[in-house]
Amino acid sequence: MMRTFVLAALVAAAGLAGLDTAPAAAASQRVVVVVDDQPITDYDVDQRIRLYETLGMRRATDRKAVLKELVDDAVKRSEAKRNKIDVTDKQMQESLERLSKGSGTDIKGLETKLRERGVALSTLKEFVESSIITRWLLGRQGEAQVEVNDAEVQRRVATITSDPRLKPVTVYEIQQIELPIEKGSEAMAQQLLYARAVEAQQMAQRYKGCGSLRKAAEGIFNVKIGQPVQAAADKMPPEMKQALEEAGTKRLIGPMPGPSGVRMIAFCGRRNVSPPLPPKDQLEAYARSQIEEERFQVMIDRVLRDLRRRSFIDYKDASLQ
Repeated sequence: MMRTFVLAALVAAAGLAGLDTAPAAAASQRVVVVVDDQPITDYDVDQRIRLYETLGMRRATDRKAVLKELVDDAVKRSEAKRNKIDVTDKQMQESLERLSKGSGTDIKGLETKLRERGVALSTLKEFVESSIITRWLLGRQGEAQVEVNDAEVQRRVATITSDPRLKPVTVYEIQQIELPIEKGSEAMAQQLLYARAVEAQQMAQRYKGCGSLRKAAEGIFNVKIGQPVQAAADKMPPEMKQALEEAGTKRLIGPMPGPSGVRMIAFCGRRNVSPPLPPKDQLEAYARSQIEEERFQVMIDRVLRDLRRRSFIDYKDASLQ
């Protein structure tokens, strides 16, 4: 034991202990693209993916898509550098404050969250810097603002509210009742199971509907009544749906024997449920911002197409293009 410990200490002191992690570290620093004089590594891609996940951003997180965004950011930085445009500390601070507030915290809280997820602060700042440069690029093109009229907003609201996922669905409300048995020999388990089945029948005879479950269980030892569960009718197995319909709301389904005891199911009724919609003004605001974001993206894509043609982009792995 002592010899093994001493040997391990000598290996670590000689720097040999890090040999196993060296290939992984080297791989993370592998340059995958060079944009002008800016290298982009696997580490950069990993960091950006972690940043998006930490901020809860609904963006593509597959490596190829994220790499494309990093290339676009590098192209923007090159253009800003050619025009001697620097992001000021004030711009960075204001943008970080807005981003932090949108994440429900302040800058220190956001930094803590990023640190816990292994995201470098430099990754966040590069992302924010790219957003600031994007606004400058659009402003230079005279495209810093987009116009969205009320008719467009109403058409988008109509599209949103007509989504099939927002249509009412029929749900069945059910409750599960269990009469468990204690573990023992097989013979004993069969006797207990029979006794519990008799008690279940007594409970079923007293049952008048879901509201009577507690009263129906009076005098019966260790009856477990589950919380009401809502199940979408279109997702329910046909056999289960048929059994509920045949039983109705005044009869229990069962008893059904199982390895842990006797089980019954109560059908409490069905109803139509509509997914909640936000207030009209919030829905319109969301529709307007959605249209604006789409138009901004069209503008940005047009600007980036021109900038890419003027930049040197060297993919070290052609499959990533």
